[in-house]
Amino acid sequence: MLKNSQPLISGEKEAWITCGASLDYDVNGVVWDSALVTIYYIAKHEDVVRGKTILDLGSGTGAVAIACGVMGGTAIATDLPDRLELIRANIDANDSRIKGEVSVEALDWNDGYSKDTVIDLLLVVDCVYYKASIEPLIKTMREVRAKKTLVAYEVRDMGETIEAQQMFMKRLGEEFVIEEVPKEDLDEFGFITTHCEMADPSSFSNHLNVVIRSTKLDWKVDMAAKTIAGRVDHEVEGITEDSKEIILDARDLTVEKVLWKGVEIPFNYEKVNPALGDRLSMAIPALSKGDRATLSISYRTSPSARALQFLTPAQTSDKKGPFLFSQCQAIHARSIVPCQDTPAVKAPYTSKVSVPAGLTCLMSAISAGSDTAAGKEQWVFQFDQSIPVPSYLIAIVVGVLEQREIGPRSAVWAEPSVVEKSAKEFVETEQFIKAAEEICGEYVWKRYDLVVLPSTFPYGGMENPCLTFVTPTIITGDRSLVSVVAHEIAHSWTGNLVTTANWDHFWLNEGFTVYLERKIIEKVYGTARRYFDAREGWDSLPETLKQVIPEHSKLRQNLGGVDPDDAFSSIPYEKGSSLLLWLEQEVLSEDETRAFLRDHVNLFSQKALDTETWLASMLARYPKMKDREAVVNEWLYGEGMPPKQPKFVDESLIVECVAVVADLLSSATPSAARFAALDSSQKVFVMNALAEKAPLDVAKLELLAAPAFGIATTHNCELLCPWIKAGMESKWEPIIPVALEFAKTYGRLKFCKKTYSLLFAWDASRQLAKDQFEREKPNMHPITVQQVEALLNKYK
Repeated sequence: MLKNSQPLISGEKEAWITCGASLDYDVNGVVWDSALVTIYYIAKHEDVVRGKTILDLGSGTGAVAIACGVMGGTAIATDLPDRLELIRANIDANDSRIKGEVSVEALDWNDGYSKDTVIDLLLVVDCVYYKASIEPLIKTMREVRAKKTLVAYEVRDMGETIEAQQMFMKRLGEEFVIEEVPKEDLDEFGFITTHCEMADPSSFSNHLNVVIRSTKLDWKVDMAAKTIAGRVDHEVEGITEDSKEIILDARDLTVEKVLWKGVEIPFNYEKVNPALGDRLSMAIPALSKGDRATLSISYRTSPSARALQFLTPAQTSDKKGPFLFSQCQAIHARSIVPCQDTPAVKAPYTSKVSVPAGLTCLMSAISAGSDTAAGKEQWVFQFDQSIPVPSYLIAIVVGVLEQREIGPRSAVWAEPSVVEKSAKEFVETEQFIKAAEEICGEYVWKRYDLVVLPSTFPYGGMENPCLTFVTPTIITGDRSLVSVVAHEIAHSWTGNLVTTANWDHFWLNEGFTVYLERKIIEKVYGTARRYFDAREGWDSLPETLKQVIPEHSKLRQNLGGVDPDDAFSSIPYEKGSSLLLWLEQEVLSEDETRAFLRDHVNLFSQKALDTETWLASMLARYPKMKDREAVVNEWLYGEGMPPKQPKFVDESLIVECVAVVADLLSSATPSAARFAALDSSQKVFVMNALAEKAPLDVAKLELLAAPAFGIATTHNCELLCPWIKAGMESKWEPIIPVALEFAKTYGRLKFCKKTYSLLFAWDASRQLAKDQFEREKPNMHPITVQQVEALLNKYK
């Protein structure tokens, strides 16, 4: 089998690799020149492969995979089943030289790649010669989801290969971010070699070829029909030379007309994927690199648009008029506007919105005037968001709303009956903003307003620029849950300025924001409160991990074609923030800690950031990071609990809670006064701890339900939710109607999804919960319905 065995990369020294070739395998059984180029490259850049996991596609002789093993990498050489014998023979011939590991696997690109191994480097060497192989190859590259990909091939000037290579580079540009390897990093052959990073797997758009630079919205809101109709004008710019197509994301839109530079052009609207939505594509005259043009689309939304919830007057608190609000994160902007629905694309936007007279319209932008003259059937509101934002931060609210100023740059909006108590609840907003500015630098968005939405809003808050959306469940009367506001304010820097490149890296938004939120809390309320919140978040991780699949327990995830909402959990928040707290304690000096977040914002502001770029930056900026890299990699790419626990420097508030928990569990007559003396956050900690001990004795549950403890009658959802969990998991039947009413009243996913999960899991409550869910679907937010239906499917 081993014919023409030759040393590779030898000379005066002993041969580095000995590799056999065989003509029994046609062109696949010889070492091509671009394989030599790649071997020279990795020999020159050992850090590319040392300690990394490498997957080599179409390995042929296995020479490149073996070179990776010699350099200390863990390489997996793949090819068709009948071609593996030569690779194994070459591995055996180099066994004494391999410092890492080299294994062999059969892989047919037509069958796809479904393993969950984390691949640091994908090698695509000598694979680009036949047209029929291009789509299977691109598909396989996409499914591998490697952190980095290295492509090398010989440019051919004759035969089918010319067209195949052109086709490959076009498709590569549509799916990946391409960077050519500098010529000085290559040997004298200098063949085409590129580094690739994958484009957003949750977007169909070809934003790597043509990108949106600004957006203008002209909308008419029809509250009765539950639709938005109008036009969007996108100013687009060519990124690659002579782009001839624009592909946008969409979902359930009715597109009526498309104009290119004012001239109508054909379009193609395709229903593609239930999870990711639809694709709108248009052939355009060649757009040169750097040139700009306007793409105009007239369309209307569906009454079932995933981003929108329309409420009748009867569904609002005051019953005075209909209500509309949006929720575009993560990938729902495509259901209200055809766009490049990826966080990697940021653009400023302006808007003109027509709504029925008597209703107020707000957006995630600065007001640019309104026409609300008496006697008109339609009122018109205009907005200007001059700072580039990703599509998921486009937001709209329409309803009967009143405003109360709560600071020099802040106001709260709400229905009239709740606006006064909302203003009192959020009176500390300016303190939070100033604290954040001390940590991160200037607040650049001009206004920080809040709008209190109806109880069907699926999240605690949403960081829409200039206008944070908040749930009414945080209005308790004692400001005990306003850390949600601190969190959304923190997003003004981490998330809205420094933004995840795609939803695989969501932790860069939320982990950083929780870390900053707790720094803000420390400045306003003290060190004990910061570490109380941090410890509570850490303690919540084991329960969360029980509810997610292993892939979704990682920080750096691999979503592929999964709807990001289906992977949503507190993992990016708590696992991510605990990593940053650990780095503060183990890597950063005191001076570096003070500058850490400000430097992060200054370095990556207005950019889309991925995990690998962030890690490379940390390694370059902080010397101690090198010694901690292995632990950080496990934190980022490993499943389950983090490898290290940060120190919780001040646990005085926790100690008080632990003592009360012990009293409640061990004493036949626990002290209600001792429980009442705790603040609201501590009471939540105690109830969560008790819920984790379920099942509890009926006598204990009845005691806790007594008026002296105030749990059963509280309006604090953070207290009620663990109380319900304790009762349900103890199979205490009196809690069933409480749980049903709670799930119906509060649409926030954190509570609604968890409560329905408990109801579905118990035989005594399952059918009652199913019946209620079916009745309440029309009153629930589409995102909440989708998530609860996914739970219900487990019990069919």
